[in-house]
Parts: sequence; structure tokens; C-alpha cells
Amino acid sequence: MGYRPAVRRARRNLPVRIHFSAGICGDSDGLNQPKVADFRKIGTTVYTGGVSGKAGDVPMQIRDIMRKLQATLEEAGARLDTVVKATVYLAYMPDCEQYLNPIWNEIFGANPPARTVIQAGLENGIFVKIEFVAEARA
Repeated sequence: MGYRPAVRRARRNLPVRIHFSAGICGDSDGLNQPKVADFRKIGTTVYTGGVSGKAGDVPMQIRDIMRKLQATLEEAGARLDTVVKATVYLAYMPDCEQYLNPIWNEIFGANPPARTVIQAGLENGIFVKIEFVAEARA
């Protein structure tokens, strides 16, 4: 309980930018769709929401996610080379070694962000979901 008020006080003077997109996890008729931010920017730190790719195989989904995240980061004033932390959710853990790692190394090269990979039950036909924390350009 003591932690939360300290965080609120620390963030009180930081500029916050929120970009909303259509919600997820709602009912099929769209009546209970929550507002979900594509990203939040607090000071110079950019937090993206989890992004999934269009239908297709795992490599196609990973590349589509990276394209979407790159566009989101650019809108927030950041870039792929300013990503400091990534969280990757995979439906099937062996996809990490077979597909994710080669594409990851191609995109991030010698200076990759910290990364956590978690096996998770994802939506039907979705094999990968990724979110980033990045620093915006000054």
C-alpha cells in the first residue's frame, strides 16, 4: 500500500500521452469493448500494449507484429533501437528457437533489448503477442 502513493507522487509532474485503439476482450457485438491504449508515454518512457499479428504462420505473425510495433513506437517518438525491454507471449515455446530468435537477431542485431518469453494461451489462430518498453528520443 505504501508503494502506490509514492509512485503516484513521482509521476505527478511527468507528461503522460495516451493513444487509444479499438478494444479487445469484449463480446462479439462490440457492446462491451474496453478502450485499450496502443501505447502510454510517461516522460520519455513508452509502454506499448501487447500486439498480435495478422493470421498466418508464426514467422509472418512475428514480422507483422514488428512492423506494427515500429509504427507505434514512431508515433510515440521512439524507435526499435530504443527498446529496452520486450515481453513475448508464445502459444508454443519451441517457436522461440525456431522462428523468434532468428527474426529477433535480424531486427535487433548486436544491441538487443532485455527480453522475457512466456508460453501463454492466446486467441484462436494467434501464435505470438509482443509488447515493448522503449525510450523516446529527446
